Amino acid sequence: MSLLYPAPDLGVFTDSAPERLEVEFVEATPMAGRAVVTSRYGDLRLSAVTDTLPDAVLGSPLYFGFPDRPAAAFGPDGGACDPAALVRHGETEWNARRVLQGQHDVALSLRGQKQAADLAAMVRTLEPTRVIASDLTRTRQTAAVLGFEPEFAPRWREADLGAWTGRSIAELREREPDLYAGWRGGSFTPQGAESFDTLGARVLAATKELLGSGGTVMVVTHGGPIRAVCSHWLLLPPKRIVPVSPGSLTVLELPAGPADHADFEPGGAKLRTFNWRPYGVLLDAPD
Repeated sequence: MSLLYPAPDLGVFTDSAPERLEVEFVEATPMAGRAVVTSRYGDLRLSAVTDTLPDAVLGSPLYFGFPDRPAAAFGPDGGACDPAALVRHGETEWNARRVLQGQHDVALSLRGQKQAADLAAMVRTLEPTRVIASDLTRTRQTAAVLGFEPEFAPRWREADLGAWTGRSIAELREREPDLYAGWRGGSFTPQGAESFDTLGARVLAATKELLGSGGTVMVVTHGGPIRAVCSHWLLLPPKRIVPVSPGSLTVLELPAGPADHADFEPGGAKLRTFNWRPYGVLLDAPD
């Protein structure tokens, strides 16, 4: 359960300059040592997670939500954008054992359910107007723990890993290190598996459906699709993108408007948040 506290003005640094915001309330959450701050700046309502408790709330917010602008949010340069919040599902038993699961349908572990519950407070500050999820069990369960009844879309599934489904990451690193590195870098495809380019095309088609949603869209998905989105929209090769952690949040600002708009070309997005977890970044996240 959350508790509401009155709070003084909050000093917040935006992308361009520090601003003084009138804080409406501070919501203490189960996230240890953190609080969700809701403020007003003009006619915009802003929400952020801070690393300090309500008696000394001062910090740089991770992400601003703009729920009072249903047509589109506005990026740091004033251009219209469609915020997309990408959540990786919580941990499964296969994740815990460092076994590649691909599209094999594995449920969340107890730890994975807790990871999703811990992420819920942050996700709530984004006030998504539309929620989509992969139709696999682990993403269905994550969305439910977060408190949403999403649309289910198979195009947001993890990559099919073919013959590598069920293989141990430790075994692959030991016996086939070059092939494993090539797969992580998007240049090698296991037998019967989906290539990174094929995954990217599938996810790009799914991303086009997010445009013009009129607010923040949240997608509960998998590590592969999140890397594919970042690769296309931020012009990052897959070998330069680390796996996101189970129970993590990544936020991009996609160009608002139709899919044939010039900004829809590769590299047309802005990265707001990458691989955020309530309890810090997991440096060696499972695939």
